Amino acid sequence: MAFDISAFFGGVAKGVKESIEDQDKRIQESATSEFERLKKDYEEQDEKVKTTRNSLKATASLLASYKGMNNVGFTEGQIIGLLQNPSIAKQVQTVITENANRLENIDFSKLYKISKGQSDLTVDEWVEGRTTFPMEELTDEARGKKAGTGALPAEKGVFGLPTRARSRAEREFERSTGKSIKEMRIVAKGIPEEAVTAEGTLDFSQFKEPDTIDKQLNRVGAGIIKARQAGDRGQEAALLKEAAMLNDVKETLSPEKATFASTLSDARLKYANEKDPAKKEQLREKLASLVAAEKVGKDSVTEYNSLLTKAEKTALQSISTPIKGFVRDPEKGGFSYTGGDPHVYAKIENVRLAGIKNVVDMFADADGNVSEQMRYSLAAAGVRFDENQKPILSVPVPPPAAPRERGTRGPRVQAGQPIQQPTQQVAGQTAPSPIPMTPDGKIDGSKLVAGQKYTSSNGTVRTWTGSGWQ
Repeated sequence: MAFDISAFFGGVAKGVKESIEDQDKRIQESATSEFERLKKDYEEQDEKVKTTRNSLKATASLLASYKGMNNVGFTEGQIIGLLQNPSIAKQVQTVITENANRLENIDFSKLYKISKGQSDLTVDEWVEGRTTFPMEELTDEARGKKAGTGALPAEKGVFGLPTRARSRAEREFERSTGKSIKEMRIVAKGIPEEAVTAEGTLDFSQFKEPDTIDKQLNRVGAGIIKARQAGDRGQEAALLKEAAMLNDVKETLSPEKATFASTLSDARLKYANEKDPAKKEQLREKLASLVAAEKVGKDSVTEYNSLLTKAEKTALQSISTPIKGFVRDPEKGGFSYTGGDPHVYAKIENVRLAGIKNVVDMFADADGNVSEQMRYSLAAAGVRFDENQKPILSVPVPPPAAPRERGTRGPRVQAGQPIQQPTQQVAGQTAPSPIPMTPDGKIDGSKLVAGQKYTSSNGTVRTWTGSGWQ
């Protein structure tokens, strides 16, 4: 039986072909499965970064919305530092929320001080950089390549023959997703955790409640004991004087409300309103002792507002003569005047400003300058300032209005009735006829003459044409 060599080689070729097809199928299936897992990781990391970006932007927006003294809030550097330290940012938000009604007296530059790693970026720039994948890892070739294009690279397969099964699977996957495999691998790895570069310190001491008189007494009492132990009779006498003053205040005020803020305000107001020089000097000494006992170096805008309001109210209450059109505000101080006489208005305003001046004199320096916080309060009270930012505490008083001569008041007019303005008659002209009126005070159109004019209550001059008003 002869050997059929052609059949032999045909069978071998068929076997090789089937082996190559089987291998290509396995390679393609394996690559597709790998790419599907890659796609899932890509989508998870992409969603995670979007969530982080939105969270950072929301927190930054909230921190930027807080405003404190002089309407100044956190700087962008402070906000970036807080974003890098989420636990600290949460503490800050909690404290600010709990004290939302006291922020106008809070200096935000002292709440969180950056001690290391101050950023010079804007918040938007920092958030964008923190939530951007490192695409710089892509080669220039990969950047310019479109998904599913370019020549298919080959790799060795069965019998060392080249196969493009994986390349075909990659191209098909890129075409269906619109993303390159290299780009997806970068995203799937995620963004490396950023090292915290900003360090800072929190200081919530500005939110502490004012000391009660009892706490002040305890502090003064401890000082008295130390002074006696040291044999310092002068210091002991000074502290005993402060203790007597504190006890006196405690007896006149409710212990629950007896804070130094209210005590100091009342003492200053009494000093401002006292006219007797001898009594004023006594009050000055008591006020000085109170300030020394409190040991504070500045006053708040809130206290200024309170003092100015009380001073206005007290000054306006001194006006005993009834004035037509003058109404005091019994709660907030201030006044309204509807009389329309500039002379009277100026005199009332000067009474009010005189009361305000008593408060200003306590805080102004020898040249009449006041602090920026005092200027804010004075501006809110309607006080104007000169070119040197010194308060103007008096207004010029125009001369009294000349009294009306008898017989010059003109006719009385009912509400809603047109006002007939007096006109001067020119030589050679006939005086205009008066506007005819009905018994109920309305214009009688049947008796009007063409050309007649009248001035209505809003000042509009109109002319009768014979058939209507023009």
